[in-house]
Amino acid sequence: MASSSSAATDTPSPPPPTPSNDSLSRTLSVDDDALSRLLDQLLILSPAPSLSRPPRLNKHKSVPVAPATAPLVSLLQPSRALVANALTNLGFFHLADHGIPPHLPSSALLECSNSLFGSPLAGHDLSSLGFDADDDDEGGEVDTFLVFDTSSDKLDSLPETREYARSLGRVGLEVVEMIFPKENPFRKGSVRPRCLLWISEASSSSSNGDCCHLKKSYPYVVCLQYEVERKPSWMVNGDSGGRIAVEPLVGSVLVTVGDIAKVWSNGRFKRVRGIPDCNPLPPGNSSSSQSVSMSILVTLPIDSVVSPLLPRATDDGDAGAEHEETRTYREFPFEEYAWRVHHDQLPFKDPLLRYKI
Repeated sequence: MASSSSAATDTPSPPPPTPSNDSLSRTLSVDDDALSRLLDQLLILSPAPSLSRPPRLNKHKSVPVAPATAPLVSLLQPSRALVANALTNLGFFHLADHGIPPHLPSSALLECSNSLFGSPLAGHDLSSLGFDADDDDEGGEVDTFLVFDTSSDKLDSLPETREYARSLGRVGLEVVEMIFPKENPFRKGSVRPRCLLWISEASSSSSNGDCCHLKKSYPYVVCLQYEVERKPSWMVNGDSGGRIAVEPLVGSVLVTVGDIAKVWSNGRFKRVRGIPDCNPLPPGNSSSSQSVSMSILVTLPIDSVVSPLLPRATDDGDAGAEHEETRTYREFPFEEYAWRVHHDQLPFKDPLLRYKI
């Protein structure tokens, strides 16, 4: 019996709770409460994330971007840096020292608005584009446009317009020489240039840039517009299809690079799709609800073939000889492409994609 009692007395009892463990438990409890309160506040201040899909963008209206600042390039002494920046990053620039008399653009605009629209010449005569008049689809047309070859005798009854168109056409050919100093096919005589006077009449309700998505267009190497008013010109970005507003420089010429120049450069140049909008009518004109845009398109004959302008490859073993770079676009008929651009009216679909290699 004595031995049993002694064994029970010698049995060790469990140790008491460690003070340090109890302190850590209380600290963790306090931190958990603070973290919970912090999360509750965050949920109140910011809405809970949604797992639903974002709303679809309206494909029929693009969001305009802030007005773009284009460089000013002198035609007499062009800066290579400015030209390179405009061609590779923007697709447009302002042109100074062009020699166009400042009174001539306004006189031509006024002459067109008073004498041309509403006359027997008004309409959609597509003979200058190489299309038949019956081929034009009027459906969805939001503006009236006229097209004249600058060498046509149809402009003889409009002397101011004729002088303006031919003067700006000569400037356009100099611009092509400036941006293609080595491989200009016009200078080499392999392609005959065409200069088209494109005149558009659109209502003022389309002055926010929407009309540049809807109106008829035509492919070109470069497009030129004399800037007569302090209002931005709207254009369509060649890559994204979004609208761009370009701040004007009154007295300069806005030059936009077109699809043909992009192909000629083998995809290096940026370009603008369609024809920029729009110069308002001169002050004092009674048709204040209308805007007239006059552009010169330097383009190609309808039977031309479009392909990149690449240096010829040489196989003479010369280590310093140039070798032909990889083509970005395949060769295609200009007539096929011009028809598609003029009739498809799909501003968000790049018409050059089908020819890209």
